[in-house]
Amino acid sequence: MNNAEDLKLSNVLNNDLAIQGIKQYYGFDNTYFTNQQIADFYEVDIRTIRRIIEDNLDELQRNDLQILRGQKLKDFMELSKTTQLVVSTFRTVLNFGMLLKRSEKAAQVRTKILVYDELQLKWILAKQKVDALYGE
Repeated sequence: MNNAEDLKLSNVLNNDLAIQGIKQYYGFDNTYFTNQQIADFYEVDIRTIRRIIEDNLDELQRNDLQILRGQKLKDFMELSKTTQLVVSTFRTVLNFGMLLKRSEKAAQVRTKILVYDELQLKWILAKQKVDALYGE
């Protein structure tokens, strides 16, 4: 990928409409995803996901990754003996797709993000032209 593509991909993480569109495309209705679900989606080993988290924790947390412990974990799991749980939103799932450089599935997701972003931009520009013509 080049810098322009990296910027477009990063911009999508700040675009809730794009995230919802891509989430819908992949058929997800989850609010949160576990590391194992992310590994399964991108067809990589769970250790790869753990390494990505370790190497990119700040970035992933800015994109909704949460490490639940204590009361937050109890509230989330109710009756669990787990001492820690890492959960991600779909925004974080997309962020993993940008960080997983050797996953074919991640490359497909990046392409889908770029295509979706381009289509959304074209739609916005067309809407602006229509609004300008009809004074709305």
